[in-house]
Amino acid sequence: MRKLVVKILEKLGLYLPLVKYWNRLKHRKMARAVRKHGLDTLISMDEAFTEMGAQMFLVYGTLLGAYRNHDFIPYDFDLDVGVLAGTLPDNYHSVILKHGFRFIRQDYVKENGFVILETYEKNGVGIDIYYTLTNDDGTYGIYCARKHEYKEWRAANATDGFPVECQYVDQCEFVRSNFLGHDFYMPEKVTDWLRDMYTDTYMTPIKNFDETTTKRRIVFPVEFRSYRNYEI
Repeated sequence: MRKLVVKILEKLGLYLPLVKYWNRLKHRKMARAVRKHGLDTLISMDEAFTEMGAQMFLVYGTLLGAYRNHDFIPYDFDLDVGVLAGTLPDNYHSVILKHGFRFIRQDYVKENGFVILETYEKNGVGIDIYYTLTNDDGTYGIYCARKHEYKEWRAANATDGFPVECQYVDQCEFVRSNFLGHDFYMPEKVTDWLRDMYTDTYMTPIKNFDETTTKRRIVFPVEFRSYRNYEI
């Protein structure tokens, strides 16, 4: 039934406008949850990583908010953290769930099984964990999937998947830094990372930031695609 409704809406040119409208409403609700429960959620995830002996570091909007706003970005609707791939124990899922999180989804590359991102939720707050690769050229690669070029996500997940892109940042140490009264790991080269992620304008708030303008980002060849998994 759903497939039929989607097809009808697509033929009428209404599907994408309705999805965009629904996402705006959903993101507003999620942003309110971040403002209310974001810190507690971030602390809980950091405690889970500490229990596992791994470093959870802030990335993307959460790192930008911590450095520029000294707070969460008001319109940011989720949390972004990273971990170096290969540093988590085999039981990491159970440890995260033990700290009150609910698993939402996993993005992975089918060709090699590499998990690029996982999303969890607690207190109505979504938190994305980016599994970061250490490269031989002195960079880290932070991978993520983007929307399919033209397919609805369920159709894309059942066929050719989603395009994958990589954000390159310089390797560095991670240091505990204060954010809202608590210490979280952040990259020692925080300003370099933010320039790479958001260009030299990173200190200027841009609500509808165009992610295609970032400096050190590539889209992988079409044969490297990601898929979504909703079970662990």
